Amino acid sequence: MELITGFFWCCAVTAVAFYVHSWRRRARGPDLPGPKGYPLIGTILPRDSPWIQMTKYSRQYGPVYGLNILSTRTVVISSVRAARELLETRSSIYSNRIPPKMAELCGLDEGVLFQTHNGRLRQARRLLALGLQPRELEAYQTSMQHATIRFLADLLRDPANFLSHIHGVPTDVSLEIAYGYTAKGDDDPFVDRITNIARCFEKSAAFSIDEGYVVNWFPFLSKLPSFFPGMSFRKVAQTWRSENMAAFSEGLERVRSEVTEGVARQSVLSRAFGDHSGLFEEDVMLRCAPQLFTGGSDTTISALSTFFLAMMLYPEAQKRAQEELDRVVGPDRLPTFADWPNLPYVTGLLRETIRWHTPIPCAYRNPVKDDLYEGYFIEKDSTVLVNFWGMLYNEESFPDPGEFRPERWSDVSLHGDKDVDPFEFAFGFGRRLCPGKYMAQELLFMTIANTLATFNIRKCKDVNGVEITPDAKYTNGSIVAPLPFDCEVTPRATQTLLLVEHALNALA
Repeated sequence: MELITGFFWCCAVTAVAFYVHSWRRRARGPDLPGPKGYPLIGTILPRDSPWIQMTKYSRQYGPVYGLNILSTRTVVISSVRAARELLETRSSIYSNRIPPKMAELCGLDEGVLFQTHNGRLRQARRLLALGLQPRELEAYQTSMQHATIRFLADLLRDPANFLSHIHGVPTDVSLEIAYGYTAKGDDDPFVDRITNIARCFEKSAAFSIDEGYVVNWFPFLSKLPSFFPGMSFRKVAQTWRSENMAAFSEGLERVRSEVTEGVARQSVLSRAFGDHSGLFEEDVMLRCAPQLFTGGSDTTISALSTFFLAMMLYPEAQKRAQEELDRVVGPDRLPTFADWPNLPYVTGLLRETIRWHTPIPCAYRNPVKDDLYEGYFIEKDSTVLVNFWGMLYNEESFPDPGEFRPERWSDVSLHGDKDVDPFEFAFGFGRRLCPGKYMAQELLFMTIANTLATFNIRKCKDVNGVEITPDAKYTNGSIVAPLPFDCEVTPRATQTLLLVEHALNALA
């Protein structure tokens, strides 16, 4: 019903938008090349993985091209160099990100993710830097190791639920960095509330209408009376907003109280209340701290799930990584951060995990004024889609991009290459660069290296002993992840049991 209502109103809005855009275009320059689409509705992108079709269009129309999607003029960037030109060199025009209307209605429109006020955005980034810059992260490397050890113990105890166990890894670390909080078992109420915020964020900001809300494509629907058909999103948003604000306040007040009592553990908020007192607006602290979890946990969960899928589908890559770990680390201890420089293949496997199925295949910006790119007109307040998938599936840089090949990264000259290395651009550009970039890389390395050192990941078998190969199908939200799949996770050796048990006992 929401989609039908949106389409009905779209016809009128699109007609007006078309004439206004045509007048402005004639005044400034021609439109970017791109598919013409259909009258009124424009270009129809596939419901599943629309970034794949957008990548195909880039091969036909160039790395920067235009689309009309319903009533929205859209510019697609599928080239790293073009993205740097627009999003970094011209960051004053392209750093804006208008929040999806549903996210705004749910109270998720500020913090660092969708903040449109430049001063508050700078505050938000400085706040998160208190825990996420490389030097600050050193204080949390032990926490990352402990979260990884608990994950390994969960795999030993219940390997069939590996996808569920993955969630605990970024949850533990993110809550400690943001709030200095340690989860109290599997049914911790505060963890449940923060996790619900993450679910709300993913759903409210989803790129796909199927998995999100039509009001994101037709924001004017939020202004219509509630008795109109298709207004059910209003009630959902009201409930989510109340729940989100309650969770925001609970976390902030807990840390404030702990700082006052002198019992606070080091965290982003405890430092903001303590030695950085007075530097941050309270509303920035309230909304920004939880986004360390909502913006980082799901992407890490996605990448770790992709890692398990890749190891099952590409056993030779798993074998080579384990051989390197056996040679460098040996059988008598678990990998540590100190081993990282000596594990080039494992590091290549990490890079390839991010490249093969990046957690955020597409993001967007909204230019704050009209602009020209190579003579073509880009309209103020249009939608600029940053097609990370297209950049990571560039066949010139990555031959056979659909294949998982960690050996791509054996050429060390590619490490740090700003046009090729996923570490350099898959986390965003310019002022919207993901502040959790370094935390994600460190946590993924620690978890992947330790999992490969201690477990084998294989395909399951049916009753006849025939291997079952799952489809590598993904969700279509703002953050994508593999659809649930089964695999066989078994200890590599008896020594694995002793290593993990000894490490777990040391945490007690």
